[in-house]
Amino acid sequence: ALMSMTEISIQMFEESLAAQTEPALNNIDCYFYGDYLKTRYLYADTITPLLRLTRFTHPKRLVFANGVFYREGFETLLQFMNQNKEYYQDLEYFEVSRSKIHAYAGDTTEEALTTLTNNIIAHLQEMCNVNNYPKLTKMVFNNNGYNEDTNHAFQTRILEACNNTHVTVIAE
Repeated sequence: ALMSMTEISIQMFEESLAAQTEPALNNIDCYFYGDYLKTRYLYADTITPLLRLTRFTHPKRLVFANGVFYREGFETLLQFMNQNKEYYQDLEYFEVSRSKIHAYAGDTTEEALTTLTNNIIAHLQEMCNVNNYPKLTKMVFNNNGYNEDTNHAFQTRILEACNNTHVTVIAE
């Protein structure tokens, strides 16, 4: 588990992992946490550097918690994973909690939000395809500000993204 990593410390850790020659680095689960007590959250700009570490670990469990990702960061995370599926062939459990994925930070026009949401759902559907993530069985997206939306449209879209697949999605 890594908590409150800065981009420099992530880079140093990545260099250290790259220097390892042991093939036994595979299937090391990854837990990335922001430290809410010190208000050092995981931010969207740390998503890609943290995910680059998974090329060495090939996790079965991947967890992000206590972040400020917003929808834009959530899309970045999902896009990276789908562009690098080979790192996640053993992934069984994926979680992004308490990271404000319901909110958004960029363009708030209805067209931009619709496109962003549709991209997120498409990425989730790609992850639910057994050919892409053969061992993935559960995705959890809890406590991400869904209560701010009175009609719960985004939450509903996430919950329905993987209907009729081998993946259970939880978003409370």
